[in-house]
Amino acid sequence: MKLFGAFIMITASLLFEGCSKDIMTEKEGNNSFSTANPLVLQKPVQGFLDTAEDIDLYSFSVDNLSTLDIRLSGIKGVNNAFSVWKGGDQPVLMKLVDDNRKSSPERMANFCAEPGMYYISVQHGDRDRKRGATDSSYTLTVDYRDSLSEEIEPNDNRMQATPLTMNSEITGYFSPAYNRLNEQGNPPFREEDWYSIQVELDGEKPLLLDVVLSEVPGVNSIISFFGENTEPIAVTDYNATGMAEEIKGMGITVSGTYYIMITSRGYQVQDEKPYYLNVSSREYDSTHELEPNNSRENANTIGNNSIYARFNTPDDRDFFRYEGSAVAGVYRIEVQPDETSDVVLAIYTQKGKRLIEINNAPAGGKEIYPNLSIRNEFYCEVYSKSPVPTASNEYTLLVEPLENIRNMENEPNDSKESATLIIDDSLRGYISRKDDRDYLLVQYDSRRRVEFEIRGVKDGVIKVSVTDPLGYILKSVKVVGDSVQTLTEMIDRKGYLIIEPEQANYENPYEINLRGHK
Repeated sequence: MKLFGAFIMITASLLFEGCSKDIMTEKEGNNSFSTANPLVLQKPVQGFLDTAEDIDLYSFSVDNLSTLDIRLSGIKGVNNAFSVWKGGDQPVLMKLVDDNRKSSPERMANFCAEPGMYYISVQHGDRDRKRGATDSSYTLTVDYRDSLSEEIEPNDNRMQATPLTMNSEITGYFSPAYNRLNEQGNPPFREEDWYSIQVELDGEKPLLLDVVLSEVPGVNSIISFFGENTEPIAVTDYNATGMAEEIKGMGITVSGTYYIMITSRGYQVQDEKPYYLNVSSREYDSTHELEPNNSRENANTIGNNSIYARFNTPDDRDFFRYEGSAVAGVYRIEVQPDETSDVVLAIYTQKGKRLIEINNAPAGGKEIYPNLSIRNEFYCEVYSKSPVPTASNEYTLLVEPLENIRNMENEPNDSKESATLIIDDSLRGYISRKDDRDYLLVQYDSRRRVEFEIRGVKDGVIKVSVTDPLGYILKSVKVVGDSVQTLTEMIDRKGYLIIEPEQANYENPYEINLRGHK
């Protein structure tokens, strides 16, 4: 949006005095709108808060849209503040600036003045005991500048939101620190800058929005994204003070007006350096995540067995849906993070039952669930235990349907009741988590002596135990790497093998073959 520059005319009984910076002097009683002193923009005025109840008012008018930089110097031992009012007969309070304690200055760097009459009242603040100061003056200065692609302050709520244009940049300020009129804020009195953006979709094809907020010295900034009815969609406060923030890949599936709110953490303020806000759009690609997807209800569908995603906030949780099959299948699931993210993978059934949650690898390592046995659709949840502000926080989720699954263990099988039956005298299995325990069922119609040939896990160490029908261990052996060990034991119709990791490796399988029992 283009905001055009302006020439500002001061309509007051006092003649305009050129570009002189000579200080004007307040004329008391100027404690009401009707007795306000005329103010010359860009010309300082000096005044006194003589008593604890004193209020000094100044008036000026603006012909065209412009941005005002309002500065009030401190008064020794006094907490002073100022308010900006708009209107002639019945002025409306637009902004109350009371950031600092006694003896400190106050400033608002970018009040947007539309054509009309304005008042500025200088008064005592509420942060210290009110007292008069006849021996210490204040100086009030109101400068102006052309408004070129700037936020329109006050834009403190959705109804006052500054319109944005897609793929263009706008500037704003973290100024003032507090909004004393925002009593319902979270936290109260938080200064907020609201923006609106209109999004029109081409048919039903989704769009992705990227919201980028520049770094500002001394400010830890926050971006919030809202729907048309101000329902919260996303919040990002990923990075540290003085760093940029962004929301990447915000999915838009419905045309309409959306809202962005910019604020700072801990009432941080920056009057000198503006921020730059840019909202850009791009086409949605089904191989990429579509935010928001923080629940099963709005999970992204995984197409072509992989999807690329990103943690947009420290507590971001991404859900993905895999269609699966009505016939039971076995799937290898892998999360490939960036070099710093410590990712967690959780898997849910079609009805939302959590089957497993794994966090086997250190930060930067892949999380692998090598052999999920399931029918119908299922869901994967991915989140990070240790998001790093300077990292990309990107990852890829892969789901690979496995073949030749007849002789493969069926996870979960970590108890006698869920044990996998060994069919055709052979089985291939995996260690799927640090505390994994695989139960394998050996079953015959009569008592038999069986030799178990065990090929271990490459780059891993496993312990293999054979049990009686009740699950009591009869004999154990340790298998290092992919070496082969044997166990021979009498099986009284039924028994179990228990596979436990001593040094886990999640990529390579172990193999069990039964010998000499016929």
